[in-house]
Amino acid sequence: MSKSDCRHGRKQIVVDHRAIAAHRQENAPAFVPAGTAAGRDPRYYNIARRSYLSHRLALPLASYADVAREGGHNEIVLRRYYERRVTAREAREYFALTPSRV
Repeated sequence: MSKSDCRHGRKQIVVDHRAIAAHRQENAPAFVPAGTAAGRDPRYYNIARRSYLSHRLALPLASYADVAREGGHNEIVLRRYYERRVTAREAREYFALTPSRV
């Protein structure tokens, strides 16, 4: 039985995944940094979320429970991945940003 025949009389589709991967690699945009997924620089992945949560924690009267609930995860994840060295002054400046002040 040849590749064009199968049990049901339909043609069998053979996909060459290596050829597809090579084609994508050759036609990738020039601005994609090597070693990043989908053209994303890992340093900037989810930066808005991380910045918000880090600065929110630095505000006075912010509790880990409240900020974790806002971020949609638990306190352990918040402490491990989002807690950064941000001062209260930096947090106030961050939340004072408006389009006219950027």
